[in-house]
Amino acid sequence: MTVTHVWTKPPKLFCERLQEFERQFNYPLNANQRFRIEHSFEYERFFRAMGSPVTVVAEKNGNILGVLSATVRTLSLSETECENWLYIGDVKIDEASRSRHVLERLFIATQSWVGTKCSKGYAVVMDGTGVTPHMYTGRVGIPTFRAQQSVKLFAFATKSLKRVATEQEVVKTPDDSPQKYKHVGSLRERHLAPNWSSTVFSHRSCMNPVWLSVPRTGCVGLLEDTRRAKRLYDSKSHELLYAHLSNLQYNSINDIVPIIFEAGNLAYTNGNTDLLVAVPARESNRLKEFVDRTEHDVFSSTVYATEKTEGYDLPISSSEI
Repeated sequence: MTVTHVWTKPPKLFCERLQEFERQFNYPLNANQRFRIEHSFEYERFFRAMGSPVTVVAEKNGNILGVLSATVRTLSLSETECENWLYIGDVKIDEASRSRHVLERLFIATQSWVGTKCSKGYAVVMDGTGVTPHMYTGRVGIPTFRAQQSVKLFAFATKSLKRVATEQEVVKTPDDSPQKYKHVGSLRERHLAPNWSSTVFSHRSCMNPVWLSVPRTGCVGLLEDTRRAKRLYDSKSHELLYAHLSNLQYNSINDIVPIIFEAGNLAYTNGNTDLLVAVPARESNRLKEFVDRTEHDVFSSTVYATEKTEGYDLPISSSEI
């Protein structure tokens, strides 16, 4: 008999089994590279950093058939307006169990847990993934997830960023500094762009998260990693030592260039080989002159959502994909 479990924090025994279960899955970075994910022993930690997490597991006779992990996040649209979104960040079904039956169980249990917490949902999928949300949603009461945004992921070799200094002042403010709220908060208020609130970066980052800002332009970004909560490995099981420049706020996308250089320097010192930066695909060509001066790879991903946002994009960071 198939049993479905719903946990905000999976028990210790299941965390060990989930780690073993997810080793069979891998995903495309580009046409030639694939990677796999290994969540931490606290399996829900990655999702807890972003909001209220849930892990749904279907099992039969002691064998895990599938898992769905998600979190309810709060999106601040302005100082007074916010809305909740369900971020589905992980859906895995054992190859031998890939039937509508298992998928339905995972989604129906998730919907029951969500209840009235929120009515909108989204997921981010690396381009080249064989099965995407629009293929398995929109039936048996599951809302339809449609492609809504395209995101480019630049993986800059930190050694190439280390060789270049920026002429603009970049201020570094630790995330746990009392000055963060005064300095970073005032800069972000210049833009009033939507941003995810209540994110606890220290839940997922091994390095101490640092806010980087350019006072002249008001551009802000956060240097972090995800290694406390989730690690990435290539096809030879070598860990990909990625740092992330996340939570970007800017008026013009070219304003992020000084922050990328500073983040690259700090990431290199921290032992990271690459710095990942996610930008809207429609704006990525505006960085071409800068990008051409670096050593880099470019990956693509698509945001699937139950609703099309009006007048803004969902903010996407590489650290949360």
